[in-house]
Amino acid sequence: MFELELTEGTTIILEPGQQLTFRPRLLINSLKAILTSSNNARDIDSESMNLIGSKEDWLHMSNTDTFAFDADTHLLTLISFYFSEENKVPDSLFLVKAANKIVGLPKLAKYPEHFELEPFPYRYYHLEGDILLCFNDEFELAQQLTEVSLSKDFSLFFSDNHYCGWGLYHPETFVVIRVADEIEYASNPILKESFQDVFDLIAAEPLDRISIERDEYSLQKMANLHNKILNYGAAPSSPLASLAFWLFDVAGRYYEDEKINSLFVK
Repeated sequence: MFELELTEGTTIILEPGQQLTFRPRLLINSLKAILTSSNNARDIDSESMNLIGSKEDWLHMSNTDTFAFDADTHLLTLISFYFSEENKVPDSLFLVKAANKIVGLPKLAKYPEHFELEPFPYRYYHLEGDILLCFNDEFELAQQLTEVSLSKDFSLFFSDNHYCGWGLYHPETFVVIRVADEIEYASNPILKESFQDVFDLIAAEPLDRISIERDEYSLQKMANLHNKILNYGAAPSSPLASLAFWLFDVAGRYYEDEKINSLFVK
């Protein structure tokens, strides 16, 4: 069985046909995508302590992607990946649809005692392809991609057997504010459009205009989007409600209450 390289000195093999069965969550306020069987942050921390692999070092406040495996079976158990604030359209986007797709569960093959996976520098939400991509320069230079399907909607991408990206399909349906029980939500045009609009705000320049410049136009834009979502109606804890919460929460951090109260529908 061929090996795939996660990072220098660390390789995996695949258990064919196996996948993680739990649903992804896209933590919009933490800039993370996670795959875990745990239903709260405390349980995730406890679970992570008993696993091996690349794990975030809270002591040194490092932004490390968590790619953790069972210590006995060496099978993948937990994922927690950061998504970047830098939006970029990859030149190799057309290769995603044509990728050689494999269903399989990663298993550690060769690895040092400690290894780290740095978050990818770029991200892109491909509305037409229904996928959120996070990737590096190697992904952009790829001539062909291999896609490893870890779960129904979450995949890893490899170029020449080197890990170069990950993708979450239908990302708008997995938006949450905090880790909680898994509830399945269907997509719809207003959710897709709202996700695109919010995701456009979660980028370096728009966030600087909000957090540093206290830009009035940005506040109005957030309020309009928030109010549109509330007027449409959103079930509590649904992806739409989570997007509305994020908009109100971010506005509350950087703008005066008087302005927020005059613009945001309660």
